[in-house]
Formats: sequence, structure tokens, C-alpha cells
Amino acid sequence: MAAKQQSISSGHKTLLIGLAVVALIGVGVLTVLWPRTSCEGILAQTAPKLEANLEVIRSKGAIAISHEKIQDLSESAQKVGLHLKACCSVLEGGKLKAEEFQQCIEKASAYDRQIALVALQVAEAAEAKEQGVTEVMQDKAASINQAIQIATSDAEKLAQQVAQISPPALKPKPKEGGDAPFAMGVLEFKWPGGDCWDIFRREKFVVYHCGTSQQTLQAGTYTIKPKHKAVFRPFEVSIKGASKIAIEKGGIFEFKWPGGDCWDIYRADQFVVYHCGTSTQALEAGKYIVKPKHNPVFEPFQVNVTKGATTSVP
Repeated sequence: MAAKQQSISSGHKTLLIGLAVVALIGVGVLTVLWPRTSCEGILAQTAPKLEANLEVIRSKGAIAISHEKIQDLSESAQKVGLHLKACCSVLEGGKLKAEEFQQCIEKASAYDRQIALVALQVAEAAEAKEQGVTEVMQDKAASINQAIQIATSDAEKLAQQVAQISPPALKPKPKEGGDAPFAMGVLEFKWPGGDCWDIFRREKFVVYHCGTSQQTLQAGTYTIKPKHKAVFRPFEVSIKGASKIAIEKGGIFEFKWPGGDCWDIYRADQFVVYHCGTSTQALEAGKYIVKPKHNPVFEPFQVNVTKGATTSVP
């Protein structure tokens, strides 16, 4: 009886998916989707608007956003789409409660709104630059960075929820005749930021993820590397069959700079990443040097980032 109550009827699923479309594309009229409608239906209706906003960011965002951040936004948008599809698939399989599905939709919608806000701010910053209004452009740069941080956080929250609701990997059964099973395990990398990272088997690229995420892998040795920025040093991990390994390496650095000036982060002599205005960055635990990027508006200073904690300056 309990299982029956938890399962979602076909009609209820249809209504939920219809509501999801409304929530994501902002339509004022509920579109009823028939049971045969798949998750691709939601993505097909929401993707064009999101892609249009990303195109504005790609074409005009360089005046206020680094190329790496623009690339990260494009990749995180793909991840949000995949995570939303995962929520829909679990719903259609009858293994997701209505309120859990609604949480997926709310997180995806929040991400979409922030991307739209970034695109709007980028367009306004570009217009301010054309008109020579430097102060407005600097204010927009700070607002853009804040919106990107919120979007990154929304994407991470959705990824964490999907990791919790996705069905666990099944342990393979031994073959008849006593042959050894195909051994596999799960890697969970708990990274506190939205930065993306690659998994390599020897020199062969396997897959990439962003932020905190997990991946099922065949047993063996793998190398984890940051995808764009050197926010952590590459490290090896050994995956064993029928087991899960969790790795946590990073902390958060927050620099509360009231202007739109940009600043660089170094690990010893190695450049890591730069930001502008007030911003946060996830970093591997350790010591870093923060320097102004263009103008000496502050003296370079050292900061110690602690795993699992946020270090704020000032």
C-alpha cells in the first residue's frame, strides 16, 4: 500500500511535466502533455531561450567576463539540461515523488533566470561601453559576476539533488562458470565551486563534470584534472570494484572588493584565475597570493584557503 501511494500515476506525471514546461518557459497557459511526451519535450521547449541568452553572453560578454567563465556557463547549461532530463527519467520510471520533481524544476528555473539576468546585464554593459559610461560598465561587471555566482550555485544544487535521486549503480553478477565479474566503483568528487574537471584513464580522456558530482567507473587508476583553470592540482585516484570513494579537496575564497577592478589569484608563481569586483572562487586548500590585475588599487596579499571552509577578505 505504501509503495502504491508513493508511485505517481501516469496522469499525475503528465500534469507535472506540463507544469514543468510552464515553470521553465514562463508561459501563462498550461500546456497538457500526453503520457508519450518524453523529457526531450521539456528540453526542446526551454533550450532555445537559454541558448539565445548564452549567445548574447558569448558575443558581448568579453568586456566583463573572462573567456573561461563564458565557457563554464556554456558547460553548466549543458549539465543543467542533462540533470533535468535525469529528473524526468526517474519521474517517468515511477521512482520520484512529486515534491522531489518540483524541486528539480525550481532549481532549473532559478538557473535559467540567472542566465537571463547575466545576458541582460551583459547587453547593458556593452551599451554603456559604446556610450563611454565607464562607471555604469563597472557596476554592471560586478552585477554580472554576482549573477554568475548565483547561477553556479543553482546548478550545483540541482547536481547534488540528481546525485541523490538517481538510482545507484547495480552490482554486476558473476558469470556462470566462475568467471570474475566486470568490476566497477563510484567516484564522488566534492568540489565546492562550479569549476569543471576532467577524468583521464592514463592519457585517455574519459568524461568531465562540474562542481560536486559522481561518476561510475571501471576499476582502475584515474587522474583528475581541472578543465580550464588550475584551481586544484591534478591527482590520482584508485577505483575498486563494488565500492565508492569520496574526495573533498577545496574551500572557498571570497574577496569583497567594492569596485569593478579585476584581480588575479596565484599559487606561488602559477597563475590560477582572475575575477572582478566582489567574487568567490573555489580553490584547493593551501596558500595563495591575490594581486590587482591592471592597476595597483591594493597591495598584493596572501590568503590561506582551508578545506571545507570559506575564507573572506576583508
